[in-house]
Amino acid sequence: MPFPVSISFPPPRDLELVGPPNVRSSIRERPKGLWRGRVTNKPSNIPDRKEKSPHIISSDPDDDSAASSSGCPAHHYRPTKRLKTDSDSDSTDPDDDNVYYWDFARQRSAEPVDHHRLGEGSARNSRCRTSDVTRAKYIVVSSIARGASMDLQQQQSQQERTTCDLDDWELLKDLFARAAENYEGNDHPEALPLLRGVMHECHRFLTFYPDPSVLFTSSTPPPSPDEKYKGRMWSSSSSSGSKEFHRKDPKCTCFTELPTAFHALLGTALFLFGNIIAQEPSLALEGEPTSPIPYWLASLDVFETGENLPSRTSGDKPTDLPEDWRMAIVWGRSLVCLAEELVNRQSQAKDQGRDPTSVSLDIEEPKWPVESPFHAIAAQRQPITRRMTFNTATPNELLTLAMDQFSRGIFHMPHPQSASRLSPAVLTSSSSSANTSTQIPTLNPVSSPNVATTTSSFGAGPSASTSTSSTSTSSLFSLSGPGSDDSFSRAKQLYTIASEVLHIAEKLESTEERQHWANWADSVLNQMKMEATTAVDMDDVWRSGILRSRGRCRLIVGSAYAEEVEAAQERGEVGVLRREEAEDARSDLVLAIELFERARAKGQEKEKENETDSDRDIDEELTTLLTEALVTLANLTEDPKEREKLYARAKAEAGSDMDLDLDGEGEEEDDDDDDDDDVKMDESH
Repeated sequence: MPFPVSISFPPPRDLELVGPPNVRSSIRERPKGLWRGRVTNKPSNIPDRKEKSPHIISSDPDDDSAASSSGCPAHHYRPTKRLKTDSDSDSTDPDDDNVYYWDFARQRSAEPVDHHRLGEGSARNSRCRTSDVTRAKYIVVSSIARGASMDLQQQQSQQERTTCDLDDWELLKDLFARAAENYEGNDHPEALPLLRGVMHECHRFLTFYPDPSVLFTSSTPPPSPDEKYKGRMWSSSSSSGSKEFHRKDPKCTCFTELPTAFHALLGTALFLFGNIIAQEPSLALEGEPTSPIPYWLASLDVFETGENLPSRTSGDKPTDLPEDWRMAIVWGRSLVCLAEELVNRQSQAKDQGRDPTSVSLDIEEPKWPVESPFHAIAAQRQPITRRMTFNTATPNELLTLAMDQFSRGIFHMPHPQSASRLSPAVLTSSSSSANTSTQIPTLNPVSSPNVATTTSSFGAGPSASTSTSSTSTSSLFSLSGPGSDDSFSRAKQLYTIASEVLHIAEKLESTEERQHWANWADSVLNQMKMEATTAVDMDDVWRSGILRSRGRCRLIVGSAYAEEVEAAQERGEVGVLRREEAEDARSDLVLAIELFERARAKGQEKEKENETDSDRDIDEELTTLLTEALVTLANLTEDPKEREKLYARAKAEAGSDMDLDLDGEGEEEDDDDDDDDDVKMDESH
């Protein structure tokens, strides 16, 4: 039976009488005062833009006029504490040590705003900040183990700060940029209070937002047909222009910053704080741990929390978001620091006659007060975290976890089209440092060698500083969104990673583990060598540093093989030097000697009158490494004549003023003998 059409389908409408809607008449005039509070973000807990934190002080006398001329509302900020004058220099108020008065200037760009990337509400707010604005802010820099002890006026001001907004986020990034700059300049007494201020501000964010990324992430509305048409017209008209306009980016660009930007900032601040405490425990305030382990563990907790944010796991956001490679790199470096700390503790236990395997990391933490940032971090920690396994983890297991993060960070690390001039500062410090894992490479943009001009991506404007070291804020700590950094150098980041892993590989007890991680560091250095060859102005200092580090890798691998061969010789095994392990050891040692000699040749091309103390230290280090490689290779050489030649080269490298004990049997030296008998060599094999 056919289905009754009259029941299924209603009568068709007469569409010919319906005209197109009048677009002009359908749009009402926007009431004044309402647009300012409108946002396009989906979360319902976005703060009202009319509410301003009273801890921001506007000290620009032209704020009202500038705001009125641009159509933006004028905001008045009430200070929380007056500026300390000279008459207050003798004040003994303990609150003065808990509050840091920070007066800074920010240059806002007047470029057109992309509404679809920023969101309409954020774009409106960005247009209001197109003039020079000078602001001041009181930052709490008290112990992060407890809250600040403030007077009644500050307590009242803190109670009025009932929300955080985009301005607070921009100021937080500015503060972190200043702290990172002081850290890289080795100004630890100045960097530490700023890092405390960063953590207290992050704690304030976490009290209002379990996921602070709702402040700076917004979905992109789908483009209209007119916008698509304009985009195609622009692409076709600019085909002969810059390649930037028709470069295809498969990743999502709908966020001004990555959702993990806040947690990357807080975790990196904890990582830097732990590095400073590891070098100078006396800088810790009352209640703060004097061991760096709690800070590194807290940074791992923050990174893991950021990795599992609802904005990343709920499915509401695009799945092709760019990976936060900076967070992955610092994540891996924190694990390397923990592994090195565990290796040092095991070495101390061995020296004291205790079993090194019984030593573990102390992952227990005290009960932090509610006012402490550590309390907020622990409250947001996942029920099951990696740190629960650290109590029984070995250094090799920690390095394996670090390698996973490094691999992810290196894979997603950008490849700049044009490399900046490579600074040799990191090469002269990382290779011979007693604690390489705390070293951060300095970045020099293409500029005058004595003036470093940096443009921080934290929201601060360009600033110029004159320095003989010409250091600038590392792009590793530039936690902004998917924008490019002119001072970024992939080679520097790779060198930092390889140097830290190589430093700890030398300390591992197991020969197999030393071989594995030295080979891994060598593979990273190989990538760095390929990246460095693309630099236009790369000098021989960088080439020498790469060769020297690669030589250390091959020396570690060859020495590990040599230990196995010597152990077999001590057991009385026959034909040990003809085994495959001995052949592999000789190959690695020959390559190490070749790399060291090439590094020395590159370094000697520098004029002697320009030689510095660091250059002389590098020469001494090369001599020591080359001597060690020659002696080890001689001990594994089966031909007596070749072995004697290698011993003679080692003695010539060591010099007469160095005690080169090659016999290993504690034989007494005869001062009356000739030079050939000064160094006794064990020729048995």
